[in-house]
Formats: sequence, C-alpha cells, structure tokens
Amino acid sequence: MTNLALAQEALIQTDFEKGYIKDGQRISVWQYFDLARKPELIINYASGKVMFLSKDTSDYFILKNSQWVASKLDVHPVPITGSVNFYNDVKNKIIYPQKDFEAGLEGKVIVLFEVDTLGNSINYSMGKSIGGACDSAVVRCLRSIDQKWIPAVSKGKKYHAQFAVDVEFRLNERVAPLEHEEYELKKAKLLTSIIVAKDEKVFNFVEKSAEFVGGIEALYKYISKNLQYPPSARRLGIESTVTTKFIIEPDGKITNGEILRGFQTDCNNEALRLIQSMPRWKPGTQGGRPVRQAYVLPVRFRLSDILLNR
Repeated sequence: MTNLALAQEALIQTDFEKGYIKDGQRISVWQYFDLARKPELIINYASGKVMFLSKDTSDYFILKNSQWVASKLDVHPVPITGSVNFYNDVKNKIIYPQKDFEAGLEGKVIVLFEVDTLGNSINYSMGKSIGGACDSAVVRCLRSIDQKWIPAVSKGKKYHAQFAVDVEFRLNERVAPLEHEEYELKKAKLLTSIIVAKDEKVFNFVEKSAEFVGGIEALYKYISKNLQYPPSARRLGIESTVTTKFIIEPDGKITNGEILRGFQTDCNNEALRLIQSMPRWKPGTQGGRPVRQAYVLPVRFRLSDILLNR
C-alpha cells in the first residue's frame, strides 16, 4: 500500500460505529453498535458479506401468501449502516414545520413502510396522522434517507417486512410526554420513538453560516432592486444606514426582523419591510443540522443609488 493510499484512509470510531473510510466510501470491515453500545452488525465492505448480526427473538411482521403475519426470523431486517445511524439521520433531517409550530400543532405521527427482499424501503403510508405539514415532513424525510436494509429471512427464504416509525412533534422538548389517544399498531414492527421539538436556541455563530441564495453579490443586487427610497427622506436629502437584525430559520425563512440602529422612521420601516420580504435563504448549519441563526444586515440609503438604478 502506497503512502498516498494511506493518506486517503481515515479511521472512523464513535460509540456506535468503527471502521475505515477512503475517498468518502466505507472500506474493509465495519462494526456497528446499538444504543446500549453492544455489537449489532459487522459488515465486510470488500466482500459485501455480513460477518455478524445480533440475535433478535421478537416477532416481526412479514408478508406470507399475501398476508401480514407475525413471525420469528433467522435474519432480522436492519439498516446496513446500523440502527443508530438510521435513527440519527431521521432525527437530524426532520424539521418541525414552522406553520404547524406557530399554530400550536403537536402530537404523534406514525408512518408505515416495508423493506422488500432486495433491502429497499418502499410503500410509505400513514399509520397515524396529526394533520398539517407534520405528516408529510416525516414521509419526505424517510424517502430522502432511502436507507438500504438487510432483508428478512426465515428458513432460508427472504420476505417483505413491515415497520412503523413513531415521530412525536413537541412544542417544547423539555415537557413530559404528551397525552395521546390510544393507537393500536397492527402488523408492523415499531422502531425506536423519535422526538422532534422546535429548537428555540438561536446561534450567533455557526459552523457554516446562512447564505442568501446566489451569495453576497446576489444579496446586494436584491437590496438594490427592491429597496424603495421613502419620498419623505428623498425630499429632505436624507442619507444613512439602517442596521437590521433577523433570524434565519432552519427552513431558510426570515423571521423576527428588528431595527438595531435606525435614523428616520420611514427609512426604518422600509428596511424592515425589505428584510421581511426576502426569499428563503440557505440556512446555517451546526453539526451538519440546519439551525436558527441570527443575522445582522446593514441597509444603506443613498440618493446616488437611485440615480444609478434609473
């Protein structure tokens, strides 16, 4: 093995997985661990073979003769990158829809899906709905992950298996579990419950800052094109800068616009109108997850700009 090849390899080791990565791809033998940090799955990526799979004696629901039946399995379905990575992907990619949060909508969404004999996730359907955009947010998240699985095997034959993902939307993550109507889950294996709460924390600095679509030059062009110089300020020849502040939500929406430093009422109001009418941004991210980020933006009022834009 050359020094260049060695330089391209890196050891990934966390509480839930261990293995080598090269050029962005998993190589050689990878170990995956469950939430209790016990071995769950070992895969040899060189040969594509499963070297170890933890025992699971619980009932799974598999499709036999066009009927969903509870059954013990010789090989139980599991995501090929480990259950913990799957749960983390779901939690990190689901965003509480802003309009549902503002409307005070919360509750439990259950989505059903199947894992076919090739290990594909297919046939998403609603098991329990709370309405609004929360339902579609869960389905959209699961489809975007498109996780490959080890399929179900019983007595040497592969079967379709059915699962349920339980996602609880809470307005406040720190409150006790919500009271729900009774829901009887039939013919699907329930996975670990996932809680999604609106992250009220606002970051001033993040690993990757939010960005206006198209970059800073596109932002300046947007301001120049859409700024309406108030006639009252123009008549008096008033020029200055209004310093604004706003929050870029995880979905890129602009909220909580305010004036940090203004100079004339009509100009202050125009600066506020301008930022509140901006299109969605690319949100800032922290730990790879979109977060709420505070952003300070000066809006300059210059009479010379009016002449240039005519």
